[in-house]
Amino acid sequence: MAKNGDTKMEMKSKALRLLQEKSYLLLPILFIIISLFNLILAINHEYWRDEAQAWLIARDCSLTPDSLFTVTSYEGHPFLWFVLLMPFAKLGFPFAGLKYISWSIMTISLLIFLFKVNMLSWLKALICISPIYIGFYTIPARSYSLASLLIICISIVYNKRKEYPILYSLLLSMLLQTLIIMGGFVTALGIAWFVETLICLIKKKADNRTLVKNIIGLTILLASALFLLWELRYTNISSGNNYTLSFFEVIRKLAGQYKYGFEILFGNFFIIAFLLINISIVGLFLINKNARTPLILAGIGIIWQAYIYAFVYPNSNHRLLTWIYMLVFVLIVSYNNLTITHSSNNIFISIIIISLLLSWNYIYTNDIVNDLKQDMAYSYSNEVANTINALPEDAIILSLSQVRDTSVIAQLNKKRLVYNVLTGQEASFIDRNPANSNVLSIDEFFEQVQSQFPHDKNIYAIVANDECDVIGIEEYIQQPHPNISIVYESPHKHITEDFTLIAIYNK
Repeated sequence: MAKNGDTKMEMKSKALRLLQEKSYLLLPILFIIISLFNLILAINHEYWRDEAQAWLIARDCSLTPDSLFTVTSYEGHPFLWFVLLMPFAKLGFPFAGLKYISWSIMTISLLIFLFKVNMLSWLKALICISPIYIGFYTIPARSYSLASLLIICISIVYNKRKEYPILYSLLLSMLLQTLIIMGGFVTALGIAWFVETLICLIKKKADNRTLVKNIIGLTILLASALFLLWELRYTNISSGNNYTLSFFEVIRKLAGQYKYGFEILFGNFFIIAFLLINISIVGLFLINKNARTPLILAGIGIIWQAYIYAFVYPNSNHRLLTWIYMLVFVLIVSYNNLTITHSSNNIFISIIIISLLLSWNYIYTNDIVNDLKQDMAYSYSNEVANTINALPEDAIILSLSQVRDTSVIAQLNKKRLVYNVLTGQEASFIDRNPANSNVLSIDEFFEQVQSQFPHDKNIYAIVANDECDVIGIEEYIQQPHPNISIVYESPHKHITEDFTLIAIYNK
């Protein structure tokens, strides 16, 4: 009987090896196709204010407590993405290159996933053609691309963390300094690692050199966590009356956010995806003991995000795709520990991976299609910037909305200065410090222009059509007035970013 069992096992192993060998061209071809498609998306992508915000922060901030590390507090974002962009922004690289930085990071992440992860080629192929590698983290060009790379690296190093504790620590620390929403996941990994180290220390299961490396690694991670708390020292996370909620009400809200997350990710198929993925997760937990700890860690990461979305700020954009990345972490780690005799694990993992393809019903999927349409526009910031760049060199440009105008400011020529109408200082990134927020009436605005630029004739103002610091200016400029004229007007109104550029005539 044992002989027959061994024979069956050898046949299965041979079949798997044969399947892997036959698919050796699949991954390189897939890598090229996905990378080129993402590049096409990047080329067609229109920048908008959040991308410009990070670039302007990197360009105009210094690495000091009263500069970048005060901005991070009001931004609610850690410093790493800004620091990564600093060499490019400060050395005068064009803002247009930002999306290629993001594309390069995602391409490296894809490369590592396809050729360094221990998993059957067809399973990896199914994962990489899901939304986590096509479009959404390549564009828009934000810190999600860096998080993708770091999560995949952590997934690969996780089972080798005893061999490379310093590398593991650095990866965790960098992820913590990339996205706040990954804080629960990183904290869970760190605590699990601390407990493992403590057990090894008590039971003397590791040599002194290994223990020292682990302690150094944990110290680095702790330092990163403490530094993050200092970075966010001015962040207001008040959630109103949420502190009065009972324990069961909190659980209900968290469960609601978990369900809502599936609705966003899987659209009309969220019930099918919800059942298939959660049942397979339970099955994986019961059958594969090596998957239990990773599943708990990923679960804590998802609960942390659900808490943020329920009580701190609502979910939007592409944050929920990090749920799939945490799930991929579990699959990579679990697959590394599989043996051929535990075929049920393969079934559960395959079901989860196939279910991930249903995430193409993701609420933002149309963004990819629309980015490729020539007549589709999300932002007219580039058109406004080109109009301003063509103005006389002595033109005075005023920004009337620090919240909306960043995408225009980032795309102007280097020598072209724009002034914040509220402060009279050079306009740059959004100052989210509530103490510095203000508005002007139309009369106050024209009085300020007259007082600040009494002898200047070439004065222009950027008017964001949905949100301005000058109350009522959008309606005012639509009527004929002797002190203004319209120089440029976006052809479509009330899209994500549309503008009017006006000329102002001093008395």
